[in-house]
Amino acid sequence: MLILLLPALPVVVVTLVFLPLRKILKQREYRYLFILLMSTLGAVFVFEPKLGMPRDWDLFSFAGVPLALFGYYFLFNCRSKSISITRIVLLSVMLGCFSLFPRVGNQISEDISVAHFVGLLDLDKIRNRIGRAILIGYYEKLGKDDKVARLHHRWHALIEKETLLTEAVEFIKQNKFEPAVPFLYRFLSLYPQSHEAWQKLGFCYLKLKEYDSSLVCLNISDGINPYNPYTLYYLGLNHYEGKRYREAKVFFLQALGIDSLHVLAWQKLGQCYFAWGKYDSAHMFMAIANGLNPSDVKTLYNIGAAYFEDENYAKAEELFLKVIDIDSLHSDALNGLANVYMQVEDQAKYTAVLLRLATLDDASIKLLQRVAEYYLKLGDYHNATQTYRRALQKGLDSVYIKQLIAKYPELSAQFLLQAPLHDSSESQQ
Repeated sequence: MLILLLPALPVVVVTLVFLPLRKILKQREYRYLFILLMSTLGAVFVFEPKLGMPRDWDLFSFAGVPLALFGYYFLFNCRSKSISITRIVLLSVMLGCFSLFPRVGNQISEDISVAHFVGLLDLDKIRNRIGRAILIGYYEKLGKDDKVARLHHRWHALIEKETLLTEAVEFIKQNKFEPAVPFLYRFLSLYPQSHEAWQKLGFCYLKLKEYDSSLVCLNISDGINPYNPYTLYYLGLNHYEGKRYREAKVFFLQALGIDSLHVLAWQKLGQCYFAWGKYDSAHMFMAIANGLNPSDVKTLYNIGAAYFEDENYAKAEELFLKVIDIDSLHSDALNGLANVYMQVEDQAKYTAVLLRLATLDDASIKLLQRVAEYYLKLGDYHNATQTYRRALQKGLDSVYIKQLIAKYPELSAQFLLQAPLHDSSESQQ
């Protein structure tokens, strides 16, 4: 592996045999390069041996920088009558050129290149799911269905097992967290070292408000694959939901230390400061989150909600209106806007937002009742009837409607015109 990083390494080693190594290492520049070299090689081979895997070749190659620097600096500065510097340099250049020939040949021949790629995929089957998808997609794009079929046959067992994770991800995208959990457990029974599955399981438990189980799963994911900004963010979110704001702040800062563009981490960090009553810092972090993604409705809504909690109603109204401009059917933003107008006692705007909310499919029974009562006050029995009927479809007690009919004869007529209400006992007769 080291020869791949420095093809001239054998020349350096042979040359060292004929030179006073101790005398050389007394020089400051060589001592510095030697310490740097040992540190990077130690990081690769001792502290994090997984860096030697093909998928982390970009990280592994950093160890080659001090190795090459030490080797070539040594060759160009060695002074010995018995050694020809010119010959050593030429030999090093030739070795470097020769080391490129297999790579060039590998890239010219498709069969050799693919065989090499498949060999690398098989070295780490669990983590190379994306690589398999890339190769299958490559052949599909070329229209080579026979090769696609052969790859599917070769990796059938792996692909079948990975379908479990795919199914879980689809459930998570649809916010169906409970059905995703069994798929994740089945996948983890096959691949217990999958940090991604542990992370998603922890996220599901977080959404299901099972915070202890979530914390266990996220800690396992963090142990298998540390320094993942999403795992750290979810750990922070777990503590935030439990109102452990100091612990949450630590994880949010760790996530931001790795990925400074993590919008949700900035946002939740701001909300921690809101909880502590440090509004200047909270506004600063919220502004950073908004600046990173000014058109993201989720970020805008959460910032607006934070301003509402701070009783900064003007700023909350501004942000809720921005959300509604982007997504006119955003029920949370409309609810937030209605609450703002209720607090500032703007009855006209409050009523207008309520009427708009009532047109949404996910309008609650309580909201529909409030809107229907507003129509009753106006004497608009037709719209009141329509609104009450929607509330009935969502589960409003029909006894309540019968009481209204007794109180408002005009409403009763409207109900009789559309469809009279019957007791379950009457319908059975």
